[in-house]
Amino acid sequence: MLEDNLRMEKNGHGSPIRLRLLDQVIEVCVDREEILEELGAVYPAREPSADRTDARLRCAPDSGRCRLEIEPSASLVDLFPLELGERFERLPGEVRDRLSQIGFRQENGTLLAHGPLLRTLDVALLHLSLLSARRRGRDPILFHGAAFAPPAPQGGVLMLFGVSGAGKSTLAATLSREGMACLSDEIVGIEEDQVLAYPRAIGLRERPQETSREYVSARGERKYLVDPRTLGSPAAPARARARTIVLLEPYGPHVEALKLQAADAAIGLLPHVYTGRDAPAVLLLKLITFCSTLECWKVRPGSPVETTTRLRSLG
Repeated sequence: MLEDNLRMEKNGHGSPIRLRLLDQVIEVCVDREEILEELGAVYPAREPSADRTDARLRCAPDSGRCRLEIEPSASLVDLFPLELGERFERLPGEVRDRLSQIGFRQENGTLLAHGPLLRTLDVALLHLSLLSARRRGRDPILFHGAAFAPPAPQGGVLMLFGVSGAGKSTLAATLSREGMACLSDEIVGIEEDQVLAYPRAIGLRERPQETSREYVSARGERKYLVDPRTLGSPAAPARARARTIVLLEPYGPHVEALKLQAADAAIGLLPHVYTGRDAPAVLLLKLITFCSTLECWKVRPGSPVETTTRLRSLG
């Protein structure tokens, strides 16, 4: 772990920003202020102060590629372990993200990445956060989903999972407007019975009334980023106890909710799991154990307001 009082070298980089992702404090420094501003739009929940810094990422953009310097140093295998083989294509001397088509290779102790800079940082930050957690002896399970905590901390976290287009982000915006704290609208980290925050802006397909910023996702989709706090969401805790899992079905005319057994919920979660796929039997057992302590539901959404009212009553 790095000491908090170490400062960035004066090497032409701009002022760093600090992010708390998966309960890891990551300091990011880029030599172009406009990129830091764009990064701040994707990750609006900054870490103004912290008693530690788990990793630092310096990025130097140069003609369609960027040079990433990570401290403590990390190799391609460190950042992209074999368990993520489904997500990454491994070429001679290079790892390529199948989703965003960003390629990473190693050269003289640094990583060279080819691809849109903001997307490159997005991918690198996720894996640097996960690497920092592993280096501290932790092994969180990562999902693609959304997570919300109610104002009362004893209420526990509501987690939403669904395929692209299931309405997860629309519901996330509505839950934020209703005063729920948004832990993430993209990556949900689970460690035992705790949900780890990975705060990002909510990406909506339709422009909201609130202040937003256009953004092209890793899939190439144009979305509008909106800070959950501008919607009324309070600051999210770094971690909170899990309470309810919701698997979203395609939209219907009215809200329908079906309670699930732990095994059925675990099977439904499998397509949304990001890590641990190298040992599917072990992963499924972990998911069943996790789901057995929670309220698990399959929900067919109706209108956003009607659906969020029902979601808040579950569990």
